[in-house]
Amino acid sequence: MAAATNGAGDRHAASDGFRMYMMMLLIDAPVLIEDPVARHFLERAQYLGVVMASKFTRLDRAPQGAAVPTDGLTDAVQQLQSAAAPPLHLLSPATRDFAQGLVGTAEE
Repeated sequence: MAAATNGAGDRHAASDGFRMYMMMLLIDAPVLIEDPVARHFLERAQYLGVVMASKFTRLDRAPQGAAVPTDGLTDAVQQLQSAAAPPLHLLSPATRDFAQGLVGTAEE
């Protein structure tokens, strides 16, 4: 998303990734909604989705290659990372390492 908002990235690839993220939230929501800790994580994940949707709306209206402000995006990601910490501690160390490796891959 960061590369797309600064005008250097592939908007279509970022948009595809965003759609996949939102579909995963829809699929996982029934599982996460019952537990208060998991529900907090889900709420933060949904909030990040709202912020990203706002950025994509701006991207769609901006000329090709133009930068779009990312205000609020970093804060939403940090909120999600904080909300993810408690559920991650419930995972086995190997699964937790794998999940954290996925985050590092997504950030690249």
